[in-house]
Amino acid sequence: MEKCNSIPIQHENETCQFLHLLDSFITFCQNDGLSEKTILDYRDKISKFRWWWLYHYPSSGEQFNHPRGVTEDQASAYAGYLRQSDLNRWGLAGTTERLSTASIASYGRTIKVFFHWLFRKRHIASNPFDDVNFNPTKKLRKRIIKRLEDADLVKIFDALRAATSGYISCRNLAMVSLLLDSGIRRGELLSIRLDGLDLEHCRATVSGKTGERFAFFSVGCRRALADYLDQYRGDQGAAIHPLWLTENGDPLSYGGFGMVIRRLEKASGIDFHPHKLRHTYATIMARAGVNVYDLKELMGHSSISTTMIYIQQDVERLGEVGKQNSPLDRLNNKTN
Repeated sequence: MEKCNSIPIQHENETCQFLHLLDSFITFCQNDGLSEKTILDYRDKISKFRWWWLYHYPSSGEQFNHPRGVTEDQASAYAGYLRQSDLNRWGLAGTTERLSTASIASYGRTIKVFFHWLFRKRHIASNPFDDVNFNPTKKLRKRIIKRLEDADLVKIFDALRAATSGYISCRNLAMVSLLLDSGIRRGELLSIRLDGLDLEHCRATVSGKTGERFAFFSVGCRRALADYLDQYRGDQGAAIHPLWLTENGDPLSYGGFGMVIRRLEKASGIDFHPHKLRHTYATIMARAGVNVYDLKELMGHSSISTTMIYIQQDVERLGEVGKQNSPLDRLNNKTN
């Protein structure tokens, strides 16, 4: 029996155990309430690591059927592979561009999460990725947060109200209103159930990257949601059913929602994505003077450093602060 600090390691059938354990990990993530988007991303990135592992270390040995066969040298080599240009990365032709520093960090986080889970569940004796550094040698470039201007929002909502498809128009207006008015993520929007919408208190229970939380909205948004419920959802299923459905009564998927946004882009003439509505919400809140701790909770951020981005990049506010506290103006006022 293998041991790590005297802890027994589980032994399994060695046939294709990597894929079996990946499925078990995905089930664990689903039970833990992670969003569909995060889970799909985990599966994709871990499957790509497995492709790299098998492709770069071809062997008929059984150690390549189980993640316990991954060595520290291989783990380190994987970090190097991510930093290189590759004509056929992941076996796909034409992938000549280097991965961005953010992408490298994301691949690294994902594989570390998977192997940490394997170690905790005693499927492996040690984690070969413990000491591997996926962070780039240079700092990540500071992201510029792009928001929608008021004129853009007017065009988007004009396009929503101009649509004449009945159920779809009413649903889309309610969805986009809630996205803008609460700042929630796309996955959180799609996670809402009928019994999670509290119109009386203008709040909804959402589930996403940071777990379950309340999202709050205005009376104006409540009207759009109430219209959707009153006209089209009064007799459609139990309270535990998803809030957003297709015309056929199926839960609206990520792909279906993406199509809604693409059509709205075309109708409004505004190039945007759901997360830009979230950026817009946060920027408006920061500009209105909402303190960073309240904004962190409203946004569902796990770290206040993420929230600070919106405070630091409020150019108009920073400009006013700079003018109001100008050292030169203070000096001139004293000498005049």
